[in-house]
Amino acid sequence: HDANGTLIGSAIANADGSFSIELNPAQANGELLDVVAIDDGGVSSLPAQITAPDVTAPAAPTELAVSADGSVITGRAEPGSTVRIVAADGTELGTAVVGPTGVFSLNLNPPQVDGEVLQATATDAAGNTSVASSVTAPDIDGGDTTPPEAPTNLVIGLAG
Repeated sequence: HDANGTLIGSAIANADGSFSIELNPAQANGELLDVVAIDDGGVSSLPAQITAPDVTAPAAPTELAVSADGSVITGRAEPGSTVRIVAADGTELGTAVVGPTGVFSLNLNPPQVDGEVLQATATDAAGNTSVASSVTAPDIDGGDTTPPEAPTNLVIGLAG
């Protein structure tokens, strides 16, 4: 039975007492299930409780925002999961545990101020990791910081 008491599977035990039950619907998110044995006379055992495995990845972090000075990233993810922020080159910039309201905040060190694209993933307690979501850090100077090529083929006219 599931947490609502709904029968989601049944089977007849083998002579040695072993059994296998296909659950419908499948339980794959850490659900608590009650297993009850019923003998030929219709007498039920006390329920034995088991926990279904959690094999479902959390949703990707959402509402990502980098502060104007590039020092803090905030967003939302599954409560209790750990959010990991990674730079475009794969360097980890930090991790944060998501609070019970689903909100996280992480100080970025070093601050990201050149329009970098950052990736965020969430990993739940069972070790399942979400797909990445991205956010672009501010470009504080707002301009191109790459100097131009040096001039070539210069000619000074006759008039100077």
